[in-house]
Amino acid sequence: MLTRFVHTVSVAVLFISAGILSGTSYADDDEEIAIADLPKEVAATIIKRYPKGEMTAATKTKEDKAVVYEVELKNAGKSIEIAVFEDGKIDWIAIDV
Repeated sequence: MLTRFVHTVSVAVLFISAGILSGTSYADDDEEIAIADLPKEVAATIIKRYPKGEMTAATKTKEDKAVVYEVELKNAGKSIEIAVFEDGKIDWIAIDV
């Protein structure tokens, strides 16, 4: 059991080290932005999907080489988080039930 644990930890350290040596960044590149500063295409996508939703917070982040906007909103009493690419395509949606 201890051998398996040590092996697992060793493999995890190896992968982390490989990422660091290859220049892969694990830094948090999130930037909070004002709702008014969302690109037109992003805001339009969210409004089309949730016309009665109220956007409450927005974050600009990078995923690989793409810029993604993660927006929190309230809609019909539910908290929703939606991620939209700069061109207005939806990346993912999370709904708290």
